[in-house]
Amino acid sequence: MGDVYASAVGTTVLQIKEIPPRPQEFDGELCLFGLKAGVDEAAVCQALSDLSTEFESCDLAFESTYGVVRFTTHAAALRAKAANTFSELCGGVDTRYNERSYDGRGDGEGGRDGDEGRGWCCFEGGVSGELLVRLSVYPRMKAELDKLPPKLISLASGRAPEPVELSHSDVWQRVQQVVESIEKATFTGKGDKEVVPVLYKGYVERVATVLASTLALQTTLETAAEVPVMPSVDVPPAFALRLADGQLLLLPGADARLAGGDGAWLAEVDASHKIVRGRLFDNFVAELTFDGHSHAVIPWCPAEAGAEASLRRDLPALRALGERVQPLLKEVRQSEGELQKRGEASLIVVADAVELPMVATVARKAGDAIRQVLKKDAEYPPGEVAPPLGKRIQSLHASLELLSPEALKSLAVAAWREGGMVGARRFASGQRLVVRAADGAWRESAAEEACALDGGPASLHPWNHAPLEVSVNAFEALRAWHTIALRAQHSHIADALSGRRLDVLQQCVAIEVAGGGAELASVVDARSLAACLRTLHQERLAGGEATRPPATLLTAGPASGKTTLLSQVVVLSLDGELVPILIKMQILQQRLISSPDAFATAWNWVDAYLRIEHGETSPLYRMLRQAMMVRRALLLLDGLDEGGTNREQIERHVAEVLAPQGHVLLATSRPAGIGEARFTSFHRLSLSPLMPEQQEHALVQRVGKAQAAPLLEYVRDRVPIDAETGHCITANPLMLSMVASVFELRSGLPMPTTVAELYEVASDVMLSRGGAASGALRRLLQAVFFEAQVSQRRVIEDRQLDEAALGLDRPEALEAIRKRAAASPFDMRSSNSVENGHFGEIVEGEHSGKRGVIVRDESDLLKGR
Repeated sequence: MGDVYASAVGTTVLQIKEIPPRPQEFDGELCLFGLKAGVDEAAVCQALSDLSTEFESCDLAFESTYGVVRFTTHAAALRAKAANTFSELCGGVDTRYNERSYDGRGDGEGGRDGDEGRGWCCFEGGVSGELLVRLSVYPRMKAELDKLPPKLISLASGRAPEPVELSHSDVWQRVQQVVESIEKATFTGKGDKEVVPVLYKGYVERVATVLASTLALQTTLETAAEVPVMPSVDVPPAFALRLADGQLLLLPGADARLAGGDGAWLAEVDASHKIVRGRLFDNFVAELTFDGHSHAVIPWCPAEAGAEASLRRDLPALRALGERVQPLLKEVRQSEGELQKRGEASLIVVADAVELPMVATVARKAGDAIRQVLKKDAEYPPGEVAPPLGKRIQSLHASLELLSPEALKSLAVAAWREGGMVGARRFASGQRLVVRAADGAWRESAAEEACALDGGPASLHPWNHAPLEVSVNAFEALRAWHTIALRAQHSHIADALSGRRLDVLQQCVAIEVAGGGAELASVVDARSLAACLRTLHQERLAGGEATRPPATLLTAGPASGKTTLLSQVVVLSLDGELVPILIKMQILQQRLISSPDAFATAWNWVDAYLRIEHGETSPLYRMLRQAMMVRRALLLLDGLDEGGTNREQIERHVAEVLAPQGHVLLATSRPAGIGEARFTSFHRLSLSPLMPEQQEHALVQRVGKAQAAPLLEYVRDRVPIDAETGHCITANPLMLSMVASVFELRSGLPMPTTVAELYEVASDVMLSRGGAASGALRRLLQAVFFEAQVSQRRVIEDRQLDEAALGLDRPEALEAIRKRAAASPFDMRSSNSVENGHFGEIVEGEHSGKRGVIVRDESDLLKGR
């Protein structure tokens, strides 16, 4: 019955609460419903007892469903009813004219006795406004509903019809209030008093479930704040990079970059300021570009200004050493009969190498190994036999390789990196720079004027200057727009269940320091974390010694609030000097697979990603690139563990390229599988379970203090416990938000008592929001998640969908395919493996990702169709 009243736009309810005065002809009359067999006037008189003197008459066959008993006064009739006089004679008693109010009346109101109202009327009043009251909680939804004609119209004599104002201030206690009003009210029908409250609760349950799908509209309505059009600014091509003659650089190879590293050769800028040449054993020549060389700056030790001169002084000796070792290596391999002679010659070279500080340690190690090889048989202790000649020749060769040209190149590169000045740059005259003056303002300058700026001279270091990519004015205009866009994107998060946009700063995520120095000792939440990241940048702006990168790794389990935390950090960083750049590693991995050349030629993968996302000529990309070049970008990397098949390369790139480049960086990951050895120089944080007081504070912020009482009581006393952690499930931020959403959507209804029940409610709500919660869909989703769980895949791909669908429709076919695959694994390298009719996927090239049936054309070439 309640469904008749449900529609917000399809039905209008006319409500008449006015009860006319009792006509005089109904005075003193009681109706006896459901008379028992054999009841007659004598039985009625016997039941009256003390009221027999006020009895007037009875007509037990007045109607087919009831009889009428008449008293001399109406007061006597009411006393007989109140005394339950006729309980043994019939099923129910009431006055023939029902003066009972619609939904309750106080004593004396309208000159009548007070009562609790009529049960069915209380029910109808409750269901009439149930849906609208719940929808009106959402301001944007209420605004749309207010445009419609009134749902409830009150009619009464002597006045025009009036719309009934539906108050939603008490929506959280509404169900309890309506149920109490129904239970207190009077019913004339037998059994109605027990049935109607159940009907109302069932109606509310259906409304709350259906409401979830309606809230998909709410998600659309509550969109992010509008972002203005990006300003039109002039961003001409950047000036060509011109470095000073003799500037030492490290040039990574494309293969090393694509593997995630920064392996490099030592090179030197020539007199043209536009060309770099190999400096040791490599005679290559390359064009000088910003992206073409390494930009590692950590460690930074400005006091070691003589490191470059020292390296230059040793380079000729290193070259000479390599030229002596190279022929020795060849001779050792080719001459088995002259081991002693080759070994002694090697020791002479090693003795000279020990005099070079850069290679002294390695040279001593090589010398010790060579002397061990040259030990005569008699020199071995009793019982120990000298290795065979072939083995000793191999050992001699391996010892000499420690001083081979390739090894010496690596030693020179390591010395340049560790010398503390690898990030220092000397520019050719006329090179345009952007420089941070002593007063904190960024200004454009020619290289030769950079140390004499208005606002105070600037002593150049990696965090206060870079080649000019965009003008300062264009940068600030684009940054202001970028700030607006980020605030619109990250200031609110969409609740997965209700679709409501939640203030991101009101979401509670607790942090604990897992190790890595006093700099982050004060970090307990997003606000203190953002402040510490700003402090790390301020310390670098001073230009002092930096032996550790301003990089932080935060680890936490799944659905523990990592992504929400990053959005909080974005919002809290928008008003400072840092420019936030947030990248989801899952998407970066997709771009890495589809556009490897872009990543192999970029100075870092964040730059490559931004270039692909925004376009190489995009003003926004150019602004973000400039921010990274001057190391004022805040790099936020979401989900290192989501790098898929490229996780190893991504982790390596973060640790070996981005961190040494000196960017303020915050990366998140699940702890499982993280390469701990790579991140020893990082500050380390982890997320903590929410404490009870944090949970309560977050819930009060979410639903309001007045409405939070029943929810807090549930969280304190009845919320389920996580069997794995031993904490209540709301110690997890995502679960806390889920519980709050379920409470909001089911306001007044019982809350789940187990984790399984909570998940059931949540999944039902999310499926309902999708608009299609059929049994077939549920079975398919269950199968998909099962296949993903079996294959240990967090990201569900087409394979899991295909296997789940086939397993539901033809499980025997899926089993046969799996048995066949296990018996003879498919090998694309074998020409006999690909057969006409196979179903395949293209994994490389312009058609990557497309699937089709393998066929053979006239030229016998395989292709997808």
